[in-house]
Amino acid sequence: MSGILGDLSRLLWEQRELIGLLEYRLEVQQLLTIAGRTERLGLAVTDVDAILERIRMSEDVRLGIVAECAVLLKLGIGASLRDLSGVAPEPWNFVLMDHQTALMQLVAATEEIAATNRELAAKGIAESRRGFEHMGAVPVTAYGRTGNRTGLALPPTLIDRDA
Repeated sequence: MSGILGDLSRLLWEQRELIGLLEYRLEVQQLLTIAGRTERLGLAVTDVDAILERIRMSEDVRLGIVAECAVLLKLGIGASLRDLSGVAPEPWNFVLMDHQTALMQLVAATEEIAATNRELAAKGIAESRRGFEHMGAVPVTAYGRTGNRTGLALPPTLIDRDA
């Protein structure tokens, strides 16, 4: 029993580190946005996406280990980390509860930074739209990621094919 719970604890430490790294990368993205360093934003977005992929892969492994622990502890397949900590023997009950508390705090802080980044991006888009309108751009309606209609502004474009 201690072997699989130890494996779970090590994986949870890894997830905590990954979420901390995601938080850092989101802060870098935020600072670049605030500083107007848009030429670096693509790299920052790529970094965030890479960390998110590592978190997804780690989460898949965690789900398997949690399911294994749930069977050993006579819990249902959909048992949560909180469920495991409630029935795990000492000291694992405390270790798992500590991991859950820390993960919840990390996720909350990371979500807050991500929300701020979304707000900054929306403001940037709105400012760009106003700039295009000021230049005499023609508003265009399109569909966004969620399927809602969104306005885009595209400036009149001349293409010099000889250039």
